[in-house]
Amino acid sequence: MKLEKVSQLLYQLKIVNQEMTAKFEKSTGYSITRYQLMMI
Repeated sequence: MKLEKVSQLLYQLKIVNQEMTAKFEKSTGYSITRYQLMMI
């Protein structure tokens, strides 16, 4: 796999992660970090 393709895939994963985090925070009212700390 070419380096450019790997770079594109990693960028897409980053964007998806940001979108999922934003949706989680909007639906729960908690940041991911705070939620993780509450689960300890």
